[in-house]
Amino acid sequence: MTVSDWIRLAVPFITFLLGLASGVILDRLRRERAIVAWSVLAENELFPKAVAEDIQMPVRVLVNGEPHESLSLILLRIGSAGTKVIENVQAKVQLNRSANVFRFRPVQDLGEFGKRISVINRGESLEITFQHLNPEHRALEFELLVGNYEPGSVTVDLA
Repeated sequence: MTVSDWIRLAVPFITFLLGLASGVILDRLRRERAIVAWSVLAENELFPKAVAEDIQMPVRVLVNGEPHESLSLILLRIGSAGTKVIENVQAKVQLNRSANVFRFRPVQDLGEFGKRISVINRGESLEITFQHLNPEHRALEFELLVGNYEPGSVTVDLA
């Protein structure tokens, strides 16, 4: 047998193996995946500490009668990045120790789904419980009004 005869025999066999391998790979890619993702979309200082330092006067922001050195607005996104509905998701949003969360609210109208979200505000952290996260509604956006916030200190634990 010559080399060209071997090539004629090997090509169909290799084509068959590549087709089989691609079928296995595509099957693994299509499997259901349960992935929860989060991101901080924006951190806006409504009244930064630097303003009080620049004007060299003691300036404090009063929220609910309590003084704070700064006031910030944080936009947080949490959602399903997989292909499977995830049930009983608990997210702990942690800020710096001196921070105080005054308000936590969804950006969009959640309708009936909003009743399936519970939030416990512990001042410098939030515990958010979702009865389920649906991959069809990929992400939920929330707005946090925070006093004494240090930019970049948001962490979310989804364990």
